[in-house]
Amino acid sequence: MDAFLLIVFMIGLIVLVPIYHQPLMRVLLRRPIRRLGLTLRNAIVEIHDCQPSTRPDRSEEWEFLSNSDEEISELDRNAAEEDRSDQAESDQRRRWFLLELTISPNKPPDEAFEEWLPCELALVPRDSEYNEGDPLPSVCEVAEVSLWREETWKIDDFSEFRGPQKLQLLIGTEPEERSLTFQYFYERFGQVELPT
Repeated sequence: MDAFLLIVFMIGLIVLVPIYHQPLMRVLLRRPIRRLGLTLRNAIVEIHDCQPSTRPDRSEEWEFLSNSDEEISELDRNAAEEDRSDQAESDQRRRWFLLELTISPNKPPDEAFEEWLPCELALVPRDSEYNEGDPLPSVCEVAEVSLWREETWKIDDFSEFRGPQKLQLLIGTEPEERSLTFQYFYERFGQVELPT
């Protein structure tokens, strides 16, 4: 719950702090974001399986475009159609994998939150440079996060958890990517070697 409230607070700061105070906003947001990431500092990743998969079915995401009941301006409809076309092209180009793993937080520092959000996991090239605040490289998309619950996989609903979690990730990578690492806010940990 603490992590969720912090995210709501940060969104409020983004909305309330005027744009001309961007340096102040970066200072105000960096510390809470760093605290969120500390939860998975040096986390232990155990890969159970990594198999080729099919790209995700995104038809529900774009359903509103074909629904005549939705009131969408022509400009918005055209922009959404362009986004859908770009997404389809990206999905077609990527290699897709179903990754099963367990992430176990390693004793985080005292100032870290106890809960973590699996939906905030990202995968980035293992050897890529990163400075706090930089945008993440877009070489890997985590399209779907599922949690092992009651002997079956259930889609994550943006829940917070404590301790180890068994996950299933549907990921799409650029064709040349072979070695990735996890990123959770500003923290990097673990390693994923993709099959060729």
